[in-house]
Amino acid sequence: MIKLLMLISLLCVSCASKALIVKEVISADTIVLNDGTKVRYAGVVAPKANDAWFAASKAANEFLILNHKVSIVKEPKLSTDKVVTAYVYTPIGDKGTTKQLFVNAELLKFGYAKCPENDNGVENKALWKNLKKMETEAQQYSVGVWSNQPPQVP
Repeated sequence: MIKLLMLISLLCVSCASKALIVKEVISADTIVLNDGTKVRYAGVVAPKANDAWFAASKAANEFLILNHKVSIVKEPKLSTDKVVTAYVYTPIGDKGTTKQLFVNAELLKFGYAKCPENDNGVENKALWKNLKKMETEAQQYSVGVWSNQPPQVP
């Protein structure tokens, strides 16, 4: 009986899903995970490569999640076979904590990206509305892309 339980335990461990780790940050709205999945952030439009804010926005995203464990909530109607569109979360605080940082919202809150105007095809309407609120806050405080100034380079 003990051998059977040990065998079942080993099988369960090997079947457990592998942790998702961010291995590459392409921009402030696109990442690549350790399993090769390309993820585009739902509700986030990052500055393009020719925009003055591109490097600062990408660096902010790297700071938040590069080489960090993440969990994602997919937007099925916005995802394709090649790119998953999702809301991205990463654990924060001490080990063992259940606190999660909502990465999409943080980038919008600090003005590193914008939120698209319409939410057509979005299933998670509450999350989308939260993102719009974060963008509005950034606009009100004129931070990031809403400051009408180039980013400060340290």
